[in-house]
Amino acid sequence: MIIFRADGNDKIGAGHVMRCLNMAEQYIDEGIEVLFLTADESFSQRIAEAGCNHIILNSGYNNMIEEIEQIESIVDEYNPTMFIVDCECQ
Repeated sequence: MIIFRADGNDKIGAGHVMRCLNMAEQYIDEGIEVLFLTADESFSQRIAEAGCNHIILNSGYNNMIEEIEQIESIVDEYNPTMFIVDCECQ
C-alpha cells in the first residue's frame, strides 16, 4: 500500500492532488493499493473515480502539525510501504 497526503481546493488549486493522482493511477495499474489523505472533501469524487481509497482528515490544509497524531494512527493501521506528501506547508 502507498499513502498519499495531498490537498487541492479553491485556495491552493488542484496541482498537488492531480500530481499524486497521476502517480497513484500507475501504482493501481501495477496492483498496488492506494490511500489518499486530504484535509477536506474537495477532491473526494475525483479520488474515488481514480479507484483510490480516501480518508478525510477534517483539518487545515496549511497546518499539517495538527494532523500528526491522526496520521500516525493511520500509518500504524495500514502499514504502507511508502508515504508520499505533496503539500503547501507553512
